[in-house]
Amino acid sequence: MRKLILLHCLWLFGFLFPAFLDAQSSVQGKVTESSTAGEPLIGVNIYVKGDPGTGTTSDLDGRYELVVPAGAEILIFSYLGYEDREVPIEGRTTIDVALGQ
Repeated sequence: MRKLILLHCLWLFGFLFPAFLDAQSSVQGKVTESSTAGEPLIGVNIYVKGDPGTGTTSDLDGRYELVVPAGAEILIFSYLGYEDREVPIEGRTTIDVALGQ
């Protein structure tokens, strides 16, 4: 009986585990200023379009990392005094962006 329960648990784990792996992915990159020599922008808001609760900000080097849910299509980069920029994710794991004023 124990072997049967163990077999069922292993089958269930093997069936459901790939769904968890597909549920989210990580995107990283760097945000810079477009009119200078690529100066990093600190504190840029980066979030998933349609889900502002899923977001992050760029660090002191302009770098960010964000875990995006499955089905997310566009990242929005927003910074005070600069034009917002919408960038399609398109399955990429690295997205570098230059913002202009």
